[in-house]
Amino acid sequence: MGKKVFNPITPHIWTHEEHCRFLEALEKCGHCTPSSSVWSMIAEYVGTRNYKDVKLHANRYFLQLQMLNTHKRREMQAMQAIDSRWTLEDDKLFEDLLAKYSSCAYYPWEIIASKFINKSAKGVRDRYQKLLFDIALIENGQHVTMHMKSCNSQNDERELDGRHQNDSELSIYDTSVTLTEDEEDLILTALEEAQVPQTTPSNILAFIASAIVAITNHHNKKLPTRKTTAFTKEEAAKAIANMLGSPSTDSPIVVLDKLITALNLKDDPSFMPPPDPKHSTGSFVGSVPLDCRNDASMSYQARDAREHYM
Repeated sequence: MGKKVFNPITPHIWTHEEHCRFLEALEKCGHCTPSSSVWSMIAEYVGTRNYKDVKLHANRYFLQLQMLNTHKRREMQAMQAIDSRWTLEDDKLFEDLLAKYSSCAYYPWEIIASKFINKSAKGVRDRYQKLLFDIALIENGQHVTMHMKSCNSQNDERELDGRHQNDSELSIYDTSVTLTEDEEDLILTALEEAQVPQTTPSNILAFIASAIVAITNHHNKKLPTRKTTAFTKEEAAKAIANMLGSPSTDSPIVVLDKLITALNLKDDPSFMPPPDPKHSTGSFVGSVPLDCRNDASMSYQARDAREHYM
């Protein structure tokens, strides 16, 4: 098919041209059952990616389609409105705060919101979701344009939050947990082989997709340093099967927590419990929980990625 060219680029960020070649190859091979030979053919057509890169990209792409097909229409409208509530100064402070708390198991949205004059916990979490939404678009080669609020605008974020009362409708992405490359390969392979019962509610499928996207996303996270995988392929398959049997009443955070627990990720020494907002103080430095390690070298990759492609 295409001529293979060596190109040592970041494995998780695909250019627009690469994604277009991926889609072209996918269309040519669409009638074929996924197999090693098919992934190799697509990799050859893309030309700058190997077999493993293409397979992982395909799994992420299909997961993103799953989320889009379930409840992204309303969410996309909400996402587009989020930029207009934030100034560039707000955005910079928010990204600094995310880096500060990146070692916690969950981002302390109440504490983070307290560092702003007019932001709520839901408002800052929505902003985080929007940043990850932008990253997903960028990694698929799409252009992202933000329309930020001007510095002299007086809109109150806490009042605007009332427009979206049902918080559980939005996908959950706010975990700092992530996987090694080998673990990522295990869970995506297990997901690919999973048998989805016809009785599984559509909202649970969306929550599972969101949870897997959350833990396989590496942006603004400390990569794990464990030498052995935290789980086996069999354990990953069992975790997915159990989640597929979850009741429709389960919330996104419950599904995410089930996945993290089933994959033994809470047993990792670096896994930190969420800080208690009640122990927050008025200043940012004073409010850093003792169980959250401070890493001054942490950079916020979402902003870098967006600035590179805008």
